[in-house]
Amino acid sequence: MVLLCSTAGTELFKQFVLQVMCYPNGYVISDVPWGLDRVRTDCLKSDALKTEDALIVFVDYYEDQKTLEPRAVYLPLRRVKIVNARNYAGKLLLDLRTDDFVYYGPDVARVYDADREGTAVSVPPAQRWNERIGAQDGVLKAIATSPNTAMRYKDFPSWQSGGMFVLQLRDTAGEPGLDFAAPPDVRAQHNDWRSVVDRIAPAWQMQGKLFYQLDLFESASKTPRSLAGTFGGKTVYGVASGDCVELLLHFYFGAGVDRHGLVQTLLEVTTDPTYLAIVGNTSIQIYPNQSAGKIETLQLVLKPQLAEAFTRVRMQQRSADTATGAALATVEIYLRILPRRLFISILVGLFFAGSFLNALPQDLGTLTSNAGWVAKLLGSLLMAGAFWIGFSKLPSKGG
Repeated sequence: MVLLCSTAGTELFKQFVLQVMCYPNGYVISDVPWGLDRVRTDCLKSDALKTEDALIVFVDYYEDQKTLEPRAVYLPLRRVKIVNARNYAGKLLLDLRTDDFVYYGPDVARVYDADREGTAVSVPPAQRWNERIGAQDGVLKAIATSPNTAMRYKDFPSWQSGGMFVLQLRDTAGEPGLDFAAPPDVRAQHNDWRSVVDRIAPAWQMQGKLFYQLDLFESASKTPRSLAGTFGGKTVYGVASGDCVELLLHFYFGAGVDRHGLVQTLLEVTTDPTYLAIVGNTSIQIYPNQSAGKIETLQLVLKPQLAEAFTRVRMQQRSADTATGAALATVEIYLRILPRRLFISILVGLFFAGSFLNALPQDLGTLTSNAGWVAKLLGSLLMAGAFWIGFSKLPSKGG
């Protein structure tokens, strides 16, 4: 398994963590960059990474109670599959297909609490995530900025994050691999996602961040939409012209997070009205006192059309004041709108029948000349119906 580590030292890294927590299973996060100087040598060959299982790990730092030095804590977020890897301009670019979140169950949570307090706890080795990841050669940890400088957690110029962001997880001889399994009901109720948020939200580096996740459902069956695939490295959802799908957004601050001083935050959902309309609240208000979370459901109504089209739904923070409001991730999902075959079949059939009747001679032999005019009139009506269906399905600007 490949470890893909990230800190939250810059806003770019924080946005990556928020997006990892936001996208549904099966979504491809494309072109995630890592500097080649922070990738271990055995992972530099892109062919060695393709189709590899990977684990995204958030690396946080806290103050050791005895030495006052910074200590790293390794917090897995979710499993991913590396579907593409390439080196470009000094960067390792990875396309990651998201998989299940890890689950911080009672045993795992006790281990992390004991590690921070410097106490011992008896749990199976497969549940000791922090210890096993921290024992890897070259993993991220705090290093002194100068050989003659003593590291102190609160003296930030005295230390920095050193080590590798991308490395292989080496299994310890005689010990099982890390266990990230979760009970089925935990997965079904998205409590695995909540457990991860509860663990990383209190981190000093993630203060003032608001976590949310999205999913796309068929309005009738409430089942997740199947991903149509990737186009140009982007994941798209296949929908049919005239369909109505539901976009579900679940917001959560995390348990034990200090929300003092935070004010209302707005998430704005926008799209191109040429191809679809949104039924619901497109400016979603989130307040810090909603400790249990907030759920919003929007209806996406695809407008009828006769040609394949691509569009996107964008979610971004509307408020420019991020100093007093929680910061959210900017996320886009792409839709591939396919025309309904029935519409096209009816259109072609009417047009062909109308053209055939108009092409008949006025004198139909043994029939009277009035029959020819009736055929041409009927053909014209069929042609008019074909044109009406065609023009009514063409996309138009506006809501």
